[in-house]
Amino acid sequence: LFKSSLEVDANTVREYNWTLRQTAESSLTLIVATSDAFVVEARSGGSKFLWALIWNLPREASEELVDQLGLVERLGGELRELGIETVDSRELLWRLAGGNPRALEWIEGVGVKAWLEGEVLQVVKKYARRLGWSTFLKHAERLASDPDELSYTPKLWQTAVKLNLALEVGGTVRLAELPREPWIGRDYAYQLPAYWYAVKAIAKRKTLKVEPRDVVE
Repeated sequence: LFKSSLEVDANTVREYNWTLRQTAESSLTLIVATSDAFVVEARSGGSKFLWALIWNLPREASEELVDQLGLVERLGGELRELGIETVDSRELLWRLAGGNPRALEWIEGVGVKAWLEGEVLQVVKKYARRLGWSTFLKHAERLASDPDELSYTPKLWQTAVKLNLALEVGGTVRLAELPREPWIGRDYAYQLPAYWYAVKAIAKRKTLKVEPRDVVE
């Protein structure tokens, strides 16, 4: 229904543009912000739209936000509580959030341990349950080695996109350069690098009973 409404709007804009070009030598552009899951659905069967990908903050801007939120000091204390003191706080925040402002604000609000428990691990465990534990375990090592392995079966990537665990980055116009990181593939990327680390932890231990410490290490 939403796709149909957008296509009606696109036809209307095209008609306006024809008139504007004849009278004012100008044009209109319709910009719509939507979810990655909807984009996958809307692109099926063809579309009249140009899909553009908005990515997270680049590393430098992400670290500026980290400083504004005072996360380095807070994270240092949490790592000591987890018994992990050899990891650089700034590096870890980049590894977990990848410049995602919402994730950094969540960490600022509840702490990294609660965020990993209440958000990251819950999403990955839900993904495993939706696929079925045996199916997830069968593909876990593959998914942990390369995000593009999500395309191995339709169910793997369709379920991941619906849960906002991953997104499709291939075949889109990129409004910002994607960083070269292991959680970002040519066609697919994890929404948060923390999801990728959680999948790696589960694949390594072959159990869903993983803790925040397992993801951080």
